[in-house]
Formats: sequence, C-alpha cells, structure tokens
Amino acid sequence: MSAYPPIDDTAHCRLPGVDPERFHPRKSENQHQVRTTKAMCNGGGKVPACPFRDKCREYGITHNVSGIWGGFGEDERKAERKARRIVPDPLLFSTSLPITRTTTDEYTHGTWGGVRRHERAHQPVCDACRAFRNAHRKAKRDAARGVREDDWALQECDRCGKRMRPTSLARHRRNMHSAPAEKAS
Repeated sequence: MSAYPPIDDTAHCRLPGVDPERFHPRKSENQHQVRTTKAMCNGGGKVPACPFRDKCREYGITHNVSGIWGGFGEDERKAERKARRIVPDPLLFSTSLPITRTTTDEYTHGTWGGVRRHERAHQPVCDACRAFRNAHRKAKRDAARGVREDDWALQECDRCGKRMRPTSLARHRRNMHSAPAEKAS
C-alpha cells in the first residue's frame, strides 16, 4: 500500500517554491493562509484546479491523514466520511524504527505537544508522554467528580505520626488508636 496518492510534479502542492508545510497548518494558523492553500487545490478565477485534486481528496477521505488534501481540511473530510459512511484506513508505517528526537523538533516529550506528535505519526506513545497524558486524564476525571487536589494530600496521624490520605486516616484512628471494648465476663 502506497503512503501517498500517485501524483507527479505538475500537482500544485509540488510546484517550485511551494512550502509543503503549508498543507499541514496548525490550529493557530492564519485562516487567510488556510483559505489560500485550499484555493491552490480548488482553483478559482484564472487559476485552474489542481489536476490531482480529485485523487488527492479521495485519498484524504479514505485514509486517516492530517492537513489539507484535495482542498478539504480535516473537518470537511470528517463530514464527508460521515455522509458517505466511510471508516478511514490507517496509514501503514514501519514500527521497527525507533522514535528519535531531532534537534529541530519543537515538541518535547512529556507534554501535550509530544503526545500529539506520537499520535499524528501513528507511533506508540513514549513513557514520558504516556505518564503526562494519564496524569492529565486523572486530573480531569477528579475535577469532574469534584475531587480537589488537596483532598488527596497526605495528612499525619496526631498519635503515631504516620502519614496517609484523609479517607484512610479516620479508619486508622478508629482501628489503631481506639481503646478496645471491654469483654463482658
């Protein structure tokens, strides 16, 4: 299975001077730039549509890719998949290659940027990013349940000095420090 649709150098995205990163905008990108990038695919005015627009668009709809494909952004492809009841095929990447961090990498591991980098590349998430994601999810669950962070702070038993959670502290005092009941004779 090919990683990309078959296109040649006459495609608008492959023209000299066109930055390939333009077709993979971030959410914070200027919307004008996104519109002009889509217009490169769709044509308009005196500019003809890209000769590979339909192939590229179909590939973007049928595969789980990010960015602009055939003039469609991610939201438009998602709506088209839903209308046509298409489940996108995952991209096939070799998992035998190790995840390496380059010096030009703007994301560091153990952050949301690192987690997203792994997920977008369809690579397994490293331990640092997994720990960050799990801690974030736990904090979100606790917030939804109304559990405050200080509810889980350890407290010290005033009698023996042992440190434990507040929920365990009451049970500890009752079981360890209460006077045993007198046996009836």
